[in-house]
Amino acid sequence: MKKLNAIKTDKSPGPDQLHSRVLFEVRNEIFAPLTHLFKLSLETATLPYDWKIGETTVINKNGSKANVSNYWPVSLTSIVCKIAESLTRDHIMIHFISNNLFRSKQFGFIKGRSTVLQLLHVLDM
Repeated sequence: MKKLNAIKTDKSPGPDQLHSRVLFEVRNEIFAPLTHLFKLSLETATLPYDWKIGETTVINKNGSKANVSNYWPVSLTSIVCKIAESLTRDHIMIHFISNNLFRSKQFGFIKGRSTVLQLLHVLDM
């Protein structure tokens, strides 16, 4: 439920056309079915087809819209799949951290251990 409460409602929908605002507004009603769907997906090691595809679009960074180099590609994927991925990542991180599976020299992608902190650590040696 914490993930559903934290949905950013201004994000574009993915190929499944489920808009983040709709998911946020019905979060109390879809919590149980989504939980069941996520568990079933893990148990069967399968993902719904719509979760596997993405729509690539381009966004103008800045400057002239006539210049192709002023655009960057963005892949729109299913918001529901992003929630499932986030839950899986959180579970894996909790397991790794609670079992001390990260070395002390591992920085980046770990809360409180940024790559900037690694640079400072190296410079301090």
